[in-house]
Amino acid sequence: MNPAKAAEFNTSIDDLYSQLSSIERTMLQRRLEGYTTGEVANELGINPVAIRVRWTRLRQRLEKAGVFADWV
Repeated sequence: MNPAKAAEFNTSIDDLYSQLSSIERTMLQRRLEGYTTGEVANELGINPVAIRVRWTRLRQRLEKAGVFADWV
């Protein structure tokens, strides 16, 4: 990726991250750390089904922002 594209991508990520709720930030951070959906749900005290719904919505937001990644 060329430097201009990399800078644009990083700005998109930063902008999106600033718009996330604290739960979404924790979810994303834990996913990057390798936690499973069940582990994240347990840590946050939220039903795993609710976490899956949040993941779906977060993926859609990432995709719309042009920063969708399969690992989320």
